[in-house]
Amino acid sequence: MLLVPVAVNAQAVDLQAQITALLAQITALQAQLAAQGGGAAAAACTFTKDLTLGVTGDDVKCLQQYLNAKGHQIAASGAGSPGSESMYFGNLTKAAVAKWQAANSVSPAAGYFGAISRAKYTSLAAVTPGTPGTPPVVVPGTGLAASVASDSPASVSVPGKATSVTFLKFNVAGTGTISNVVVKRGGAGATSDFSNVYLYDGETRLTSGRSLNSSSHEATFSNLAIAVAGVKTLTVRADMATAPGAANRNSLAVSAMSADVAVSGLPVTGNEMTMSTVTAGTITLTKTGSPAAPNIGQAGALVSQFRVDAASENMKLSRLSLFSGGTTSKSNLTNFVLKDQGGTAVATGTGVNAKDLVVMTFSTPYSLAKGDSKTFYVYADIGGGAKSGDTVKLYVDEASDVYAVGEQYGHGVAVTKSSFDSATNHTLTLQGATVTITFNGPNAGDIKKNGKDLTFFDFSIASANNIEIRNLRWTITASTAQNGPDDLKVVDVSSGLVVAGPKDDASGTQVFTDVFTINAGQSRRFKLTGDLDTNWINDDAVTATLVAFTATDIKNLDNNQFLATTEFSPSTNVAGNLQAVKVPTLEVNVAATPVSDSFVKGTTAVPFIGLSLRAIADDIKVTTIKVSSSPSSGTLANAKSDVMSLGLYDGTTQVGTVKSLTGTALPATATFDNLNYTIPKGQTKVLTVKANLSSAATANEIHAVYVADVSTGTAGTDIVALDTEGNEPKYTGSDTPNNDLAVRLTVLAAGTITVAGAPTDVESKAGIIPASASKTVLGKFNFTATNESLTVKKLKLKVNNVTTSTTAPTSIVEVPRIYLYDGADQIGSTAGYIPIGAGGSAGQIIVEDLGWLVAKNTTKVLTVKADTESLSGTGHGTTGRSIYLHVLPSDVSGDGFEATGAASTVYKLTGSSAGVSGNQKVVYKTYPEVTVASAGTALFNGSNDLLLFTVTNKSSNAQLSWNVVSFNVSGAAATVPLFGANTAAFVIRDLTNSVNLTLGTTATAGSASAGQYTIYIPTEEVIPAGGSRQYRLTGTVVAPAADSSISTQIVLRVDTTVASIQKNVAWLDAVGNDDTGVDAVVAATDAGFVWSDNSATTHSLTSTDWANGVYTDTFPATAQTRTN
Repeated sequence: MLLVPVAVNAQAVDLQAQITALLAQITALQAQLAAQGGGAAAAACTFTKDLTLGVTGDDVKCLQQYLNAKGHQIAASGAGSPGSESMYFGNLTKAAVAKWQAANSVSPAAGYFGAISRAKYTSLAAVTPGTPGTPPVVVPGTGLAASVASDSPASVSVPGKATSVTFLKFNVAGTGTISNVVVKRGGAGATSDFSNVYLYDGETRLTSGRSLNSSSHEATFSNLAIAVAGVKTLTVRADMATAPGAANRNSLAVSAMSADVAVSGLPVTGNEMTMSTVTAGTITLTKTGSPAAPNIGQAGALVSQFRVDAASENMKLSRLSLFSGGTTSKSNLTNFVLKDQGGTAVATGTGVNAKDLVVMTFSTPYSLAKGDSKTFYVYADIGGGAKSGDTVKLYVDEASDVYAVGEQYGHGVAVTKSSFDSATNHTLTLQGATVTITFNGPNAGDIKKNGKDLTFFDFSIASANNIEIRNLRWTITASTAQNGPDDLKVVDVSSGLVVAGPKDDASGTQVFTDVFTINAGQSRRFKLTGDLDTNWINDDAVTATLVAFTATDIKNLDNNQFLATTEFSPSTNVAGNLQAVKVPTLEVNVAATPVSDSFVKGTTAVPFIGLSLRAIADDIKVTTIKVSSSPSSGTLANAKSDVMSLGLYDGTTQVGTVKSLTGTALPATATFDNLNYTIPKGQTKVLTVKANLSSAATANEIHAVYVADVSTGTAGTDIVALDTEGNEPKYTGSDTPNNDLAVRLTVLAAGTITVAGAPTDVESKAGIIPASASKTVLGKFNFTATNESLTVKKLKLKVNNVTTSTTAPTSIVEVPRIYLYDGADQIGSTAGYIPIGAGGSAGQIIVEDLGWLVAKNTTKVLTVKADTESLSGTGHGTTGRSIYLHVLPSDVSGDGFEATGAASTVYKLTGSSAGVSGNQKVVYKTYPEVTVASAGTALFNGSNDLLLFTVTNKSSNAQLSWNVVSFNVSGAAATVPLFGANTAAFVIRDLTNSVNLTLGTTATAGSASAGQYTIYIPTEEVIPAGGSRQYRLTGTVVAPAADSSISTQIVLRVDTTVASIQKNVAWLDAVGNDDTGVDAVVAATDAGFVWSDNSATTHSLTSTDWANGVYTDTFPATAQTRTN
């Protein structure tokens, strides 16, 4: 075994191997370049459908790669950024498509990648020089060679709690077996940024999670036994800590590898990832339900059930691996299927792998909206070799076994599995005997009249021994005068071969004496099928029952003895479900969506009507759908010109080809023919008619699409379909869907966008913002788009120092840069925007090329954040400065606001003719937080501790001072302290430093039973940066009566609504006394709490850096009560 570390010299043989590998790679690259010859390359992407919001797939990823390469960048970082393109078409992709469309004269530039855009892409790709392909991975002649894979991820920002984050993909080429891999952390980060590190082969986890050693920064994966023959691609993934260090940068590298041959090419290192302060969403898995014990040999047995809850962000579940911890052998669990609560299969797994994992593969990631709670069911086939008493146990072993990508941050969300792990799961005990019979279905349902090979009964037989089945007895019950099904037979599901029968007119008791065998440990699946002729009528019914085996029906070939009935499970009859005879039918109705709506002219893919199509008793293939349309004006010309084209869609997938409305008189019609669209038996599909509206469509015109006549008699008229026998089905439901024009569309001339202040929250409320802050919230504003989705491109903001937006600012140096956010996502310039510093536009922030989408008839919140200056020294701002943020209105083109929709450009931002303003923010070097606690609950005669309070300095950069605090003291049947000019009865003790404060004159107001007290401290209390002090207020109570009480509360009293800056003494001595602070009576203008951020060049009681308690959030504080 050879361990190849990073920092050792290669042996001669290793060096030669590296040289040989490099020469081979150079040769391959030269050949590849020569083959390309500098000629044009074919289009890199193949687009077969329209791409729009919500669509997922490889074609979306290819589109994002193309847009990024052409300068229409999806995102600067994270999902969608160059090297981190995703398969999800979201708002960022739509904005980038719109930019590409505008740059290439595709109209309308609405961000919808449809037929026009595909044609333009093809024409551009045909003349665009090709780019060199990915260099081939060179396989060395001997040993193993490691290299970074071409699709190893680029540097991105990673949120806290993100799971299964890919840090490195690497190739190992050659022939050999890897036993150990060492992964090492690098970069200006920390091992504490990680929770676990994993090694993957594709989507299969090779080991349990490893933690990084805090000293060596390494994690070692041992006993791997990874066989390499050619090229093996492995992946290093990691789960992140809850709160990784902000802006830390980490990379992961494979620094060493052990194998049975020499290894070259190490180390291989992934790109650095930046740790973000945001936190990923969470997916929680919880065991639910009580699945029944499965039978040996059962097909499609329910083996587990769990609920998934999505929190904090929308997400897509794309990988799930369940650990198999039961006692039954791996080989006895196969054909796993994961179904959602609607019964739809969403993922499959072949079996249990060598690591005891069932890897469920999703054909399409499963979407979970924020707040969704979905239940999933796991089904599997139980092998015939299982034993009665064996257990089946499935659960989530490692967090990385669940991979759900959050749409907000583009990484795997945090996984909470404590309610579906090794301690909390379903442990199912297998049931069975020597021979176990399991009924698999079908459920009660419909079967078609004149149907062939209809399934009446589906069952499995598993045996512990080699057996011979000599008799199968059935009871066929038919609720009809018919003699029973024809061609009744038992078919092996796997091979399709008939093992017993057939019989005609099979009603009552039917005995099949055909002999067939089942091997020891085998489970065979069978179905009882038959035909129904044309004499059967609607609502006839058939039920099949497998009669219990007798002691002469099954022979044990191992000992040549017949099995006793006690060796069968069950030993009773097994009844099937009733199957109702139905004529194959297509039920047509108007779907619940879309509903009547309004759209701006020029909008594409407008949903007009949904047709609900249900197949009854058979698969139904729809071949033709003809729709009609009449506009409210009654003008044929408007019908044809307003609606440019029509398409038929199953979700986002186009069915058939695009059509136009035609005709010489109303109604105008469009016929979708040659559809070949099949609806499976028992299912309902919705086909939506979508249209592209002309940019010159008539405003306020009302259009509707309907089906004039589904069928005449038994023949389809405007809708034509066929069953599996090639016959037209019966048509039911509505014969004239939407003929009453209940679902209709109104064409509008243009959309509007309105701005208003967002509801005040903890971030946007009036308050203090600290100096030297990064991206602190200045304000939040609601933008509402009406009638169409609008993309805000230009925006004008203003920062000044008063509530009106028209006033020029006194100073804006305090906020040198602002940033725009949509929720947690930064929008616009990543570098932020600098307010104009002087002139008539002083304070204005001009935003262009914003590309912020506000969806139709929805409201989005624009959050404006700012950096703040240090307030230290000349030119760095003034403490106590009020800052107001305004969104300015605009009425004309180019005057500061612009939003574009499908067919219109909006220059007027409505909501307030004078603009919309945020709440007052006041900037200080630091600010206090005051909290209170009880000092005791019992009331005594004499000295009582009335209140504990703590003053915290919220900045780590500046010290804080305070020297005035006010209390309300109220008594119930008790005499509260009367102080006047006497301070002796009041004591404030600094508990942090164990010293009593020296109190100045205590001003009072009130009576003997209630009072307000403002205590002045001549020597200010100083709290260092980031520090806090706890104080205790003690007062004297005289002879409290029984059941009396005193309640004490810190209050603001009459502090003004603006946290002004002035001399300290001005707060206590507003009547013009000297600067001693002596003021024996509380005046109407006296402040309740006075503090300073020490921002003056020379701080003192007379410096103008003192503020009142306005915006100290905890005032008035909670009252604390003592009771006798």
